[in-house]
Amino acid sequence: MSHYQHLTINDREMILEGLAQSKTIREISQKLKRAPCDNPFMVVR
Repeated sequence: MSHYQHLTINDREMILEGLAQSKTIREISQKLKRAPCDNPFMVVR
């Protein structure tokens, strides 16, 4: 099971919006109030 499946629909929408706006993983994780991942290929934990 991926980490993505544990996120709410609202969290997923914020991630996709952040990616569309070319925001960094750190900026997206701050908006979600989550720590950025150690793995750069995953968006959030």
